[in-house]
Amino acid sequence: MPNVRPLTRGDRRRNEKLARLRAIVRPDLAIVGIDLASAKQAAVVADHDSITLGRRMFDGDPWVIDEILDWALPIATEAGFAGVVVGCEPTGHRWKPVLERCRARGVEVVCVNPMLVHRGREEEDFTRDRSDFKDSTIIARRVADRHCYVPYALEGHWCRLRHLGARRNDQLVESGAARQCLRDLLECVWPAVLATAAQPLNSKTWQAAMAVSCDPGEIVAMGYDTFVTAVGTELARWGGKRRNRRILSAIWAAAQAPGGVKRERPAAVERASFAMGDWRRALDQLDDVEARMLAVLDALGLSELVTTIDGLSAVGAAAILAEAGDPARFDCARTWVNTPGCAPGPMSPATSPGRQRCRDGDGRRCAPPPGGPSGAPCPTTPCTRPVTATSSAGLTTRSRMARPEPPSPGRCCASCSSSSPDASPGTRPSPPASATRRRWSARPHDATLAPGGANPHGPWVEPVAEQGRPVHSPPELA
Repeated sequence: MPNVRPLTRGDRRRNEKLARLRAIVRPDLAIVGIDLASAKQAAVVADHDSITLGRRMFDGDPWVIDEILDWALPIATEAGFAGVVVGCEPTGHRWKPVLERCRARGVEVVCVNPMLVHRGREEEDFTRDRSDFKDSTIIARRVADRHCYVPYALEGHWCRLRHLGARRNDQLVESGAARQCLRDLLECVWPAVLATAAQPLNSKTWQAAMAVSCDPGEIVAMGYDTFVTAVGTELARWGGKRRNRRILSAIWAAAQAPGGVKRERPAAVERASFAMGDWRRALDQLDDVEARMLAVLDALGLSELVTTIDGLSAVGAAAILAEAGDPARFDCARTWVNTPGCAPGPMSPATSPGRQRCRDGDGRRCAPPPGGPSGAPCPTTPCTRPVTATSSAGLTTRSRMARPEPPSPGRCCASCSSSSPDASPGTRPSPPASATRRRWSARPHDATLAPGGANPHGPWVEPVAEQGRPVHSPPELA
């Protein structure tokens, strides 16, 4: 059979995933769909045809899952099922108590993507009439169709690394918020200080100076020498080693004429000092949590391995592992890097062999090589440059590609006396590379006449001769 093709890797992986889900969502098990919330849990018992066998609202947090199972099991047994399988959305942390108690009782749990629940509500025409029980029914239907997945339970060092990674993200957000707040306040009441460095918020000397005081009046009252000494003492906290005298002099000069909104300056600089404290505190917490993440990498025995990757620090590797989890639970490296979003794809046209385009002497793009093989010569004359990986370097750099030499000058019209044996008839002469472009004082002549012998382009104007180029005579008008 000529049209039979082997299964691809994606086909095999999808079949394996469906086989695992069939072993969990078995036909002899009823489905318990739960719409999780903080104070109420809506539970629905349904069969694999999405027929509701029972529903009930339970008051309490997700830890009432034991009550839900005690209620659902008799209903499933009465309907002829051997047991139940629980399905829910991964709503915040609320799915974790459900997973904990269900596995303790020997009941399997699967999760449904919230986006699929939203799409399912549109399919059921429940978009304008949403309720918890209808969402539970849609969850049960998605589980019956096996549009679900088995949740991953964190344990040991990997669990700690995940929580430390979440803490690191929180500190990064707080640090960025305090930094932006400081910039906004100073831009309003002391704009001159933001011009004292090329990137003031990244300068260690500038950060130490603002930690000493964000009030220009207080800096002036300290005196220059006292201010410089205080900055030197504060500099070590911000990771600096040497004071930048130029920036300090610029800050001192900016304190003499701060500018900005004067009436709000006392209140705004007080708030700016609070922002500096928040920024320093967030950075200290960030350093602490990153040190803890590196300790977890040491406990996992991965510190030496991750540092062998070019361009990746140990902290960056710890942040990626905190999002992705244990690589051993993945059956493919590509799947693992896709989980934290670390799988970049080639987007440059220079990486696709045989698709590059070169240009001919007139600047027009040449046709692609016949059959598409890399290295085949371009069929357009006069360009014969092959399309290779070396020639594609011009697509990824700012340097201009070498252009072929222009053709030799030829006759521009029948009345032109200058000609070249290499020129083709009816072609305008091309200027040499060192010569300037020819300037005409009027539109180029046209030998076509209007009825009655009048020239539609007006009288002939004598062109200006430049750099020894020949002066053309006007066309003879019959």
